Amino acid sequence: MALSKDSGFLSPTYIVKGPFTVIALEFFLYGALQGYLLFRKLAL
Repeated sequence: MALSKDSGFLSPTYIVKGPFTVIALEFFLYGALQGYLLFRKLAL
């Protein structure tokens, strides 16, 4: 077969990595926002 078993949209790898990637991205954005607000508070 030309397609690997993990190439599908609903593949096990996607199901496992998808939510964790979203959670990690949300934590990154939240941390960046908190750091930015803290920086502004200290700078002013």
